[in-house]
Amino acid sequence: MTFTFRTAGEIRFGRGAAAEAAPWAAARGRRVCVVGGASAGRSDGLAAALEALGCEVVRLSVPREPDVALVEDGVDISRALFPLGDGQVSFDPFVWIYGAEENRITLRVSGVQVGDFLGGIGDGRLKITGALEGTIPVVVRGIDVLVDKGRLEVINGGLIQFEAKDVSDAIPNEMGAQAIEALQNFNYQNLFLEINGPLDGEIKVGLAFTGSNPDVFYAIPFQFDITVEGELFNIARSLNPNGLQQRVLSSVKNKSDDK
Repeated sequence: MTFTFRTAGEIRFGRGAAAEAAPWAAARGRRVCVVGGASAGRSDGLAAALEALGCEVVRLSVPREPDVALVEDGVDISRALFPLGDGQVSFDPFVWIYGAEENRITLRVSGVQVGDFLGGIGDGRLKITGALEGTIPVVVRGIDVLVDKGRLEVINGGLIQFEAKDVSDAIPNEMGAQAIEALQNFNYQNLFLEINGPLDGEIKVGLAFTGSNPDVFYAIPFQFDITVEGELFNIARSLNPNGLQQRVLSSVKNKSDDK
């Protein structure tokens, strides 16, 4: 990922400069971040010009107009929103200091569908409904980015539909086969997603949910607890349909066992 920006010495003020900035930014990428200060007029005009040139515009706001000292030392972000499907991801207010050994940011997820958040996991054979809420604290130390105990949850439940193939032949264990079959139309009451660790190292992703399928095993509730640990690329690769099936089998627990 490459970022292009103007240094403090190149910052120019005035509507004419803002108009010139639009084609300059559009020539360097399709996604542009516009930071607005106390007056939204200029940033609104710049954002509109960029969108007219085909750019995807991300809006940030700061409590006052940026000056040279602020830009050179850091920036105070009071509001930042990014749409994701039907929901949004936002930043809690934070101060980013350029020369600091460590900066901390909290991402807040609100109303984002599980399927939109997980992207293409499951190769089209896994569908999950339900709106996620929660936070993902991020620690940045130079080029190292660490997720510090992020936790998201679906409060009002949802539906999981997992298209499993040749279940009876591939799974000799009856309870395991019932669990995979239940996931073909699984009504869950709660779901938790936990993320912890460095993005470029051994990161841990956990997914836990409880529910039942009214047409399987007398609608007895099942509890699933799936944990994957490793580099992000390998995690994504392990969550293909066959990998998911194996992890489901190793995690499934019939809730009647707790009694």
